[in-house]
Amino acid sequence: MCEHTSTILVLACLCLFTSPALAFGAGEVSDSSHWNGYVWRHGDIEKVLSILPISVISNYAFTKMQVCQVYFGNWLRDYSQLLDVKLLGEVHEAVLRGIVSVLDFMEFEIATDEFDVTKEHLGVYRHEHHIDNPFGYDKRLRENNASLINSRLRGPIIDEELEIDPNTGMKNYIAHSGQGYATAAQYIREQWQQFIRHARNGNQNEAVIHLGAALHTLEDFAAHSNYTELVLRELGEANVFPFVGDKCRSQAPTSGFHQSLLAPMECLISSTAPLGKLTTRSLFSIAVRLTPTCTELPILATLVTYASSRLSIQRIS
Repeated sequence: MCEHTSTILVLACLCLFTSPALAFGAGEVSDSSHWNGYVWRHGDIEKVLSILPISVISNYAFTKMQVCQVYFGNWLRDYSQLLDVKLLGEVHEAVLRGIVSVLDFMEFEIATDEFDVTKEHLGVYRHEHHIDNPFGYDKRLRENNASLINSRLRGPIIDEELEIDPNTGMKNYIAHSGQGYATAAQYIREQWQQFIRHARNGNQNEAVIHLGAALHTLEDFAAHSNYTELVLRELGEANVFPFVGDKCRSQAPTSGFHQSLLAPMECLISSTAPLGKLTTRSLFSIAVRLTPTCTELPILATLVTYASSRLSIQRIS
Protein backbone atom coordinates (compact mmCIF):
# COMPACT_ATOMS: atom_id res chain seq x y z
CA MET A 1 0.00 0.00 0.00
CA CYS A 2 1.46 3.36 -1.01
CA GLU A 3 2.29 5.95 1.62
CA HIS A 4 -0.40 8.39 0.44
CA THR A 5 -3.11 5.72 0.59
CA SER A 6 -2.02 4.80 4.11
CA THR A 7 -2.33 8.42 5.18
CA ILE A 8 -5.85 8.66 3.77
CA LEU A 9 -6.82 5.43 5.53
CA VAL A 10 -5.53 6.74 8.84
CA LEU A 11 -7.40 10.04 8.36
CA ALA A 12 -10.67 8.35 7.47
CA CYS A 13 -10.46 5.83 10.29
CA LEU A 14 -9.68 8.63 12.73
CA CYS A 15 -12.78 10.52 11.62
CA LEU A 16 -15.03 7.47 11.66
CA PHE A 17 -13.93 5.93 14.96
CA THR A 18 -13.64 9.10 17.04
CA SER A 19 -16.52 9.60 19.44
CA PRO A 20 -18.38 12.89 19.01
CA ALA A 21 -17.39 15.58 21.50
CA LEU A 22 -19.54 18.19 23.14
CA ALA A 23 -17.46 21.18 22.18
CA PHE A 24 -17.72 24.40 20.24
CA GLY A 25 -17.15 23.57 16.59
CA ALA A 26 -18.92 22.80 13.33
CA GLY A 27 -22.50 21.46 13.44
CA GLU A 28 -25.18 22.07 16.00
CA VAL A 29 -26.29 20.68 19.34
CA SER A 30 -28.92 17.96 18.97
CA ASP A 31 -32.45 18.87 20.03
CA SER A 32 -32.47 15.76 22.21
CA SER A 33 -29.24 16.66 24.00
CA HIS A 34 -29.49 17.70 27.63
CA TRP A 35 -26.96 20.43 26.73
CA ASN A 36 -29.38 22.01 24.25
CA GLY A 37 -30.01 25.60 25.28
CA TYR A 38 -26.90 25.71 27.46
CA VAL A 39 -24.09 25.29 24.92
CA TRP A 40 -23.92 26.34 21.28
CA ARG A 41 -21.97 25.49 18.19
CA HIS A 42 -21.43 27.39 14.95
CA GLY A 43 -24.59 25.91 13.40
CA ASP A 44 -26.72 26.93 16.37
CA ILE A 45 -25.49 30.51 16.37
CA GLU A 46 -26.12 30.87 12.65
CA LYS A 47 -29.79 30.01 13.18
CA VAL A 48 -30.21 33.44 14.76
CA LEU A 49 -30.19 34.86 11.22
CA SER A 50 -33.48 33.10 10.49
CA ILE A 51 -35.30 34.80 13.38
CA LEU A 52 -34.01 38.34 12.81
CA PRO A 53 -36.90 40.74 12.15
CA ILE A 54 -37.40 42.17 8.69
CA SER A 55 -35.40 45.36 8.26
CA VAL A 56 -37.61 48.45 8.43
CA ILE A 57 -35.16 50.21 6.10
CA SER A 58 -34.61 47.65 3.35
CA ASN A 59 -37.59 45.35 4.01
CA TYR A 60 -35.09 42.49 3.85
CA ALA A 61 -34.83 39.25 5.82
CA PHE A 62 -32.70 36.13 5.44
CA THR A 63 -34.38 33.19 3.71
CA LYS A 64 -33.83 29.63 4.92
CA MET A 65 -31.56 28.94 1.96
CA GLN A 66 -29.50 32.07 2.64
CA VAL A 67 -29.07 31.06 6.27
CA CYS A 68 -27.87 27.67 5.07
CA GLN A 69 -25.43 29.31 2.66
CA VAL A 70 -24.07 31.61 5.36
CA TYR A 71 -23.47 28.59 7.56
CA PHE A 72 -21.74 26.85 4.64
CA GLY A 73 -19.19 29.68 4.56
CA ASN A 74 -18.81 29.31 8.31
CA TRP A 75 -18.56 25.50 8.12
CA LEU A 76 -15.77 25.66 5.52
CA ARG A 77 -13.50 27.42 7.99
CA ASP A 78 -13.61 24.50 10.40
CA TYR A 79 -12.96 21.95 7.70
CA SER A 80 -10.13 23.95 6.15
CA GLN A 81 -8.18 22.80 9.20
CA LEU A 82 -7.75 19.43 7.52
CA LEU A 83 -5.49 21.16 5.00
CA ASP A 84 -2.56 21.76 7.30
CA VAL A 85 1.15 20.99 7.33
CA LYS A 86 0.94 17.28 8.15
CA LEU A 87 -1.66 16.17 5.62
CA LEU A 88 -0.64 18.59 2.88
CA GLY A 89 2.87 17.21 3.17
CA GLU A 90 1.61 13.68 2.53
CA VAL A 91 -1.64 13.88 0.56
CA HIS A 92 -2.52 15.82 -2.58
CA GLU A 93 -4.69 18.82 -1.85
CA ALA A 94 -7.36 17.66 -4.32
CA VAL A 95 -7.82 14.43 -2.34
CA LEU A 96 -8.35 16.32 0.90
CA ARG A 97 -10.77 18.66 -0.85
CA GLY A 98 -12.65 15.62 -2.14
CA ILE A 99 -13.03 14.31 1.40
CA VAL A 100 -14.39 17.67 2.55
CA SER A 101 -16.79 17.64 -0.41
CA VAL A 102 -18.24 14.33 0.79
CA LEU A 103 -18.63 15.72 4.31
CA ASP A 104 -20.23 18.81 2.75
CA PHE A 105 -22.92 16.66 1.11
CA MET A 106 -23.47 14.76 4.35
CA GLU A 107 -23.98 18.00 6.23
CA PHE A 108 -26.08 20.04 3.79
CA GLU A 109 -27.51 17.33 1.47
CA ILE A 110 -27.38 19.81 -1.41
CA ALA A 111 -25.23 19.22 -4.50
CA THR A 112 -25.48 22.54 -6.30
CA ASP A 113 -22.91 25.16 -7.24
CA GLU A 114 -23.82 27.24 -4.19
CA PHE A 115 -22.36 24.51 -1.97
CA ASP A 116 -19.37 23.60 -4.11
CA VAL A 117 -16.15 23.10 -2.10
CA THR A 118 -13.72 25.02 -4.28
CA LYS A 119 -10.04 25.57 -3.70
CA GLU A 120 -10.62 29.25 -3.07
CA HIS A 121 -13.55 28.82 -0.68
CA LEU A 122 -12.01 26.01 1.37
CA GLY A 123 -8.51 27.47 1.61
CA VAL A 124 -6.10 26.01 4.16
CA TYR A 125 -5.62 26.24 7.91
CA ARG A 126 -4.74 29.74 9.07
CA HIS A 127 -4.55 30.63 12.76
CA GLU A 128 -6.20 34.03 12.26
CA HIS A 129 -9.37 32.39 10.94
CA HIS A 130 -9.97 30.88 14.39
CA ILE A 131 -8.11 33.26 16.73
CA ASP A 132 -5.73 30.38 17.50
CA ASN A 133 -2.50 31.09 19.32
CA PRO A 134 0.26 30.44 16.73
CA PHE A 135 2.88 29.75 19.41
CA GLY A 136 4.80 26.60 18.52
CA TYR A 137 3.06 26.13 15.18
CA ASP A 138 6.26 26.27 13.14
CA LYS A 139 8.35 24.00 15.33
CA ARG A 140 9.86 20.95 13.63
CA LEU A 141 9.13 22.48 10.21
CA ARG A 142 11.88 23.06 7.69
CA GLU A 143 13.18 26.58 8.24
CA ASN A 144 10.24 27.03 10.62
CA ASN A 145 8.18 27.89 7.56
CA ALA A 146 4.89 26.14 6.77
CA SER A 147 4.55 28.05 3.50
CA LEU A 148 7.34 25.88 2.06
CA ILE A 149 4.83 23.01 2.14
CA ASN A 150 1.99 25.05 0.67
CA SER A 151 2.25 28.70 -0.31
CA ARG A 152 -1.09 29.50 1.33
CA LEU A 153 0.05 28.34 4.77
CA ARG A 154 1.54 30.93 7.09
CA GLY A 155 5.23 31.84 7.19
CA PRO A 156 7.56 31.83 10.22
CA ILE A 157 6.14 33.16 13.48
CA ILE A 158 7.27 36.65 14.45
CA ASP A 159 7.96 37.19 18.15
CA GLU A 160 5.95 40.42 18.12
CA GLU A 161 2.79 38.46 17.22
CA LEU A 162 2.83 36.79 20.62
CA GLU A 163 3.31 39.95 22.64
CA ILE A 164 0.48 41.79 24.40
CA ASP A 165 -0.88 44.98 22.88
CA PRO A 166 -0.78 47.52 25.74
CA ASN A 167 -3.70 49.41 24.22
CA THR A 168 -6.12 46.48 24.41
CA GLY A 169 -4.59 43.87 26.70
CA MET A 170 -4.93 41.32 23.91
CA LYS A 171 -2.22 39.38 22.12
CA ASN A 172 -1.06 41.17 18.99
CA TYR A 173 -2.15 38.37 16.64
CA ILE A 174 -5.77 39.04 17.62
CA ALA A 175 -6.29 42.66 16.71
CA HIS A 176 -3.02 44.62 16.38
CA SER A 177 -3.26 44.89 12.59
CA GLY A 178 -1.00 46.64 10.11
CA GLN A 179 2.25 45.40 11.63
CA GLY A 180 3.32 42.94 8.94
CA TYR A 181 1.62 39.83 10.33
CA ALA A 182 -1.88 38.42 10.01
CA THR A 183 -4.49 39.17 12.66
CA ALA A 184 -7.99 37.91 13.29
CA ALA A 185 -9.38 41.44 13.26
CA GLN A 186 -7.92 42.11 9.83
CA TYR A 187 -9.32 38.81 8.51
CA ILE A 188 -12.82 39.69 9.75
CA ARG A 189 -12.52 43.13 8.18
CA GLU A 190 -11.45 41.67 4.83
CA GLN A 191 -14.26 39.11 4.81
CA TRP A 192 -16.79 41.77 5.69
CA GLN A 193 -15.55 43.98 2.86
CA GLN A 194 -15.78 41.06 0.43
CA PHE A 195 -19.32 40.38 1.61
CA ILE A 196 -20.36 43.98 0.97
CA ARG A 197 -18.63 44.16 -2.41
CA HIS A 198 -20.20 40.96 -3.75
CA ALA A 199 -23.63 41.86 -2.36
CA ARG A 200 -23.55 45.26 -4.06
CA ASN A 201 -22.52 43.59 -7.32
CA GLY A 202 -25.46 41.18 -7.12
CA ASN A 203 -23.30 38.10 -6.46
CA GLN A 204 -25.31 36.86 -3.51
CA ASN A 205 -23.93 33.31 -3.44
CA GLU A 206 -20.38 34.57 -3.10
CA ALA A 207 -21.36 37.28 -0.62
CA VAL A 208 -22.94 34.98 1.95
CA ILE A 209 -19.89 32.67 1.99
CA HIS A 210 -17.72 35.61 3.05
CA LEU A 211 -20.32 36.63 5.63
CA GLY A 212 -20.21 33.12 7.08
CA ALA A 213 -16.40 33.18 7.20
CA ALA A 214 -16.41 36.49 9.10
CA LEU A 215 -19.01 35.21 11.56
CA HIS A 216 -16.96 32.07 12.18
CA THR A 217 -14.02 34.09 13.48
CA LEU A 218 -16.26 36.35 15.54
CA GLU A 219 -17.90 33.31 17.11
CA ASP A 220 -14.49 31.80 17.88
CA PHE A 221 -13.49 34.84 19.92
CA ALA A 222 -15.29 33.63 23.04
CA ALA A 223 -14.56 29.95 22.42
CA HIS A 224 -10.83 30.27 21.67
CA SER A 225 -9.97 32.84 24.30
CA ASN A 226 -10.59 33.45 27.99
CA TYR A 227 -12.91 36.37 27.29
CA THR A 228 -15.93 34.69 28.94
CA GLU A 229 -13.94 33.85 32.07
CA LEU A 230 -12.73 37.43 32.35
CA VAL A 231 -16.27 38.79 32.06
CA LEU A 232 -17.44 36.43 34.80
CA ARG A 233 -14.60 37.59 37.04
CA GLU A 234 -15.52 41.23 36.44
CA LEU A 235 -19.08 40.36 37.44
CA GLY A 236 -17.77 39.20 40.80
CA GLU A 237 -17.16 35.48 40.18
CA ALA A 238 -13.66 35.58 41.63
CA ASN A 239 -13.28 31.79 41.71
CA VAL A 240 -13.52 31.44 37.91
CA PHE A 241 -10.12 30.38 36.56
CA PRO A 242 -9.06 32.70 33.69
CA PHE A 243 -6.58 30.15 32.24
CA VAL A 244 -3.60 32.38 33.07
CA GLY A 245 -1.84 33.27 36.31
CA ASP A 246 -1.90 36.59 38.13
CA LYS A 247 1.52 37.48 36.71
CA CYS A 248 -0.07 37.64 33.26
CA ARG A 249 -2.07 40.72 34.19
CA SER A 250 -1.48 43.76 32.00
CA GLN A 251 -2.59 47.34 32.41
CA ALA A 252 -4.74 48.47 29.50
CA PRO A 253 -7.40 51.10 28.78
CA THR A 254 -9.92 48.27 28.63
CA SER A 255 -10.48 46.49 31.91
CA GLY A 256 -9.03 43.08 32.71
CA PHE A 257 -6.47 41.12 30.74
CA HIS A 258 -6.72 38.75 27.83
CA GLN A 259 -4.73 35.68 26.89
CA SER A 260 -5.93 33.70 23.89
CA LEU A 261 -5.53 29.97 24.11
CA LEU A 262 -4.56 27.41 21.51
CA ALA A 263 -6.87 24.39 21.39
CA PRO A 264 -4.80 21.63 19.75
CA MET A 265 -7.79 19.32 19.46
CA GLU A 266 -10.03 21.94 17.79
CA CYS A 267 -9.52 20.57 14.29
CA LEU A 268 -10.33 17.02 15.38
CA ILE A 269 -13.38 18.04 17.40
CA SER A 270 -14.74 20.42 14.78
CA SER A 271 -14.24 18.02 11.90
CA THR A 272 -15.43 14.74 13.41
CA ALA A 273 -18.34 15.73 15.65
CA PRO A 274 -20.84 16.02 12.75
CA LEU A 275 -20.14 12.36 11.98
CA GLY A 276 -21.93 11.59 15.23
CA LYS A 277 -25.18 12.41 13.45
CA LEU A 278 -24.67 9.69 10.86
CA THR A 279 -26.25 6.29 10.85
CA THR A 280 -25.15 3.15 9.05
CA ARG A 281 -27.87 3.75 6.48
CA SER A 282 -26.71 7.31 5.74
CA LEU A 283 -23.12 6.12 5.33
CA PHE A 284 -24.28 3.43 2.96
CA SER A 285 -26.30 5.92 0.92
CA ILE A 286 -23.23 8.11 0.54
CA ALA A 287 -21.24 5.08 -0.60
CA VAL A 288 -23.87 4.29 -3.22
CA ARG A 289 -23.70 7.84 -4.55
CA LEU A 290 -19.92 7.86 -4.59
CA THR A 291 -19.15 4.51 -6.15
CA PRO A 292 -20.33 5.17 -9.74
CA THR A 293 -18.53 8.52 -9.96
CA CYS A 294 -15.50 7.97 -7.80
CA THR A 295 -12.96 6.98 -10.43
CA GLU A 296 -10.57 9.68 -9.25
CA LEU A 297 -10.94 8.81 -5.57
CA PRO A 298 -11.57 5.04 -5.39
CA ILE A 299 -10.04 4.77 -1.95
CA LEU A 300 -12.64 7.21 -0.56
CA ALA A 301 -15.56 5.17 -1.88
CA THR A 302 -13.97 2.03 -0.46
CA LEU A 303 -13.54 3.62 2.96
CA VAL A 304 -17.13 4.85 3.14
CA THR A 305 -18.46 1.51 1.95
CA TYR A 306 -16.38 -0.29 4.57
CA ALA A 307 -17.56 2.09 7.26
CA SER A 308 -21.19 1.64 6.32
CA SER A 309 -20.87 -2.13 6.66
CA ARG A 310 -18.96 -2.14 9.96
CA LEU A 311 -20.04 0.90 11.94
CA SER A 312 -23.18 2.10 13.62
CA ILE A 313 -22.45 5.62 14.78
CA GLN A 314 -24.90 6.83 17.37
CA ARG A 315 -26.43 10.27 17.26
CA ILE A 316 -25.20 12.74 19.85
CA SER A 317 -27.36 12.59 22.94
